[in-house]
Amino acid sequence: MTKNTILAVAISVGFLFLWTKYYRPAQIPPSAPTETAAAAKTSEAVEGAGGRTKPAEAIAGQSSRKSPAETQKTLVFETEKLRAVFSSRGGALINYELKENGGAAMVDMAAPGSAFFATLPDTPARLIKRGDDVISEQKTSDGTLIKTYRFTADGLAGFGAAFAPAASISKGGRITIDMMFSAGIGDDKADAKEIASGNAVKYFDGRKVVRVKSGRSSLDGAGWLAADSRYFILALVPVDGQGFAGAKLDVSPKSRATPPVANLSIILGGADKKASSVDYRVVAGGKSFTALGTTGLGLEKTLDFGFMGPLGKFFMKALIAINKVTKNYGWAIVILSLCIQAVTLPLSLKSLKATTDMKRLQPLMRQLQTKYKDDPKRMNVEVMNLYKTHHVNPLSGCLPMLLQMPIFWALFTTLRNAYELRGAGWIFWIKDLSAADPFYVLPVLMGAGMFAQQMMSGATSDPQNKMMGYIFPAVFTFMFLKFPSGVVLYWLINSVLTITIQLFFLEKEIIKEHNEVVVVKHNN
Repeated sequence: MTKNTILAVAISVGFLFLWTKYYRPAQIPPSAPTETAAAAKTSEAVEGAGGRTKPAEAIAGQSSRKSPAETQKTLVFETEKLRAVFSSRGGALINYELKENGGAAMVDMAAPGSAFFATLPDTPARLIKRGDDVISEQKTSDGTLIKTYRFTADGLAGFGAAFAPAASISKGGRITIDMMFSAGIGDDKADAKEIASGNAVKYFDGRKVVRVKSGRSSLDGAGWLAADSRYFILALVPVDGQGFAGAKLDVSPKSRATPPVANLSIILGGADKKASSVDYRVVAGGKSFTALGTTGLGLEKTLDFGFMGPLGKFFMKALIAINKVTKNYGWAIVILSLCIQAVTLPLSLKSLKATTDMKRLQPLMRQLQTKYKDDPKRMNVEVMNLYKTHHVNPLSGCLPMLLQMPIFWALFTTLRNAYELRGAGWIFWIKDLSAADPFYVLPVLMGAGMFAQQMMSGATSDPQNKMMGYIFPAVFTFMFLKFPSGVVLYWLINSVLTITIQLFFLEKEIIKEHNEVVVVKHNN
């Protein structure tokens, strides 16, 4: 196999992996209950009186006994930038719509079935709007649970929970409240499988970000707890550092069609029947690299830059810096692509030279293959001698291209997950660089560019690689049809620049060969 074939197979395998991971067909999920927040449960335990009691019934379980009209009341909190809907079932936040990037459309961060901060599902909540706060009050035989949602002009900024024990509660008793933290972060551009594949539950243990796939975890000492998707995040940060003392996190595993469900258990109450509370700062919204970094909480660690993280962060910073000048992320991608090509130009030229040298040796190699077709060992020896005589390394063309692969993968992952590209247009019909090209113009042009590269590299002149020269661009075009326009734009610009470099290099080689022929004729 030639180096072009090897590289084509390697890149194709990589992209097929990404395709199956992010764009595979979704399984049809089973019919869900009509009520939301099925996983939110409450445990009420009295210390010294038998430990944790049997969890109370989930919120969705009430649907079999009462109609939604009888059991649920809603309260809407709305500003120019957001719309939040609260339910009397569990005092939960069931819709959280944000206006982003100055656009007119609202995006709902609550995936279907979500009921953020749902508690005590069997106890109706009294919802109160007080200034910029929404208060949920639930009374049980053991006491009163009050939750406070604090808003600013930009969105949900804080959450607090306080428990006042009743006089009848056992002395020294503590209440463990199970609260639904997340059943998925929504995305207006994603379907069920995209939401499921991109959602995750994470916490910061003081040293690193821990991604919880399933099971029960202790949050003692955790710096923050977050549920996120590709573009959005909802994070709880203890205000006094004690909000997660004794807290537990239960996460059910996600499937191909459903995101993970996370329940947070917090301990309230204490000695002498004193009221106690926990208070959290809330970060809810888009995963902007700049915005998360300025929080000073390390939430930027939730951003996905792939396995080439440091390089991806560098490209993200460069893209943001260029955009400050261009005021257009599309042109920022074009300029960044030009810069990368300029930096990697020596490697590209070295690869092209090695390819040209190998093509010149092809006639001699075919002669050796014919001459020693019955003696493979001798043929290999003679081929290596041929390389040595002409100072050609068969791997020298591959190595420069392989060195460029980390750059490509880092930029690919960065562009694919960059929240900054949401709603950011380029020119004409490209109104959103995070969405696929609606008319498939960019993917088709990209495929044409790749085919031109194959033709210029001489792949179609070799019967062994001729079919690859046709299949490789076609497969990539198909895979890129649904990729974000920003990713396709980068690949297209990269192809155009590569073709330009090849044309320039080939022209120099033609002139060089012509001069060599003239010199030979003159000497004769």
